[in-house]
Amino acid sequence: MSQKPIDDLDVKALIKRIIEGETDLFLSLVNRFSPLAHHFFFNRTGRNLEATHDLMQEAFTKAFVNLHTFRLDGSFSAWFMTICRNLAINQFHRRKLEEYHLQDDRCEEKNGDFSNDLIKKEEVQKAMSHLTDVQRQVVEMKYFWDLNCKEIGKALNIPEGSIKSHLFYARLRLLEVLGEN
Repeated sequence: MSQKPIDDLDVKALIKRIIEGETDLFLSLVNRFSPLAHHFFFNRTGRNLEATHDLMQEAFTKAFVNLHTFRLDGSFSAWFMTICRNLAINQFHRRKLEEYHLQDDRCEEKNGDFSNDLIKKEEVQKAMSHLTDVQRQVVEMKYFWDLNCKEIGKALNIPEGSIKSHLFYARLRLLEVLGEN
């Protein structure tokens, strides 16, 4: 018997049932959010399918173990993508650490680049704090997660046109704030 796809309204009811003990229903969440996670990790791993699958498995395991911490008044897709983003960041840091150990003779050069990147990252993070929550989510999904407007709209349950509007005004605000620095 095939499972019917679940819509956004069913996600929270499904999560509530999973938390209450119907853990076999978690497969429905996996089926619903696998394409989003796959796209996200595939782009972050340099199109490495094995690493993508490993990270997806880890993300869904973390989501399952920590599902009781999900606030039912929040967005599951945003909560889940935060898990994915944190795993991708951790994987990036592990890769960089491996590169550092393998290329110890270039350590000094890397430290200079890293500190400049860190300064830029801190400036952007400060500027992002001037955005609304929705604008911040949309910008992160567009530029950090490499999702297109249609995918962002689906994940946040917001029309694609509104996503484009949020991006437009977020860019203006970021340019304004970064221009002050």
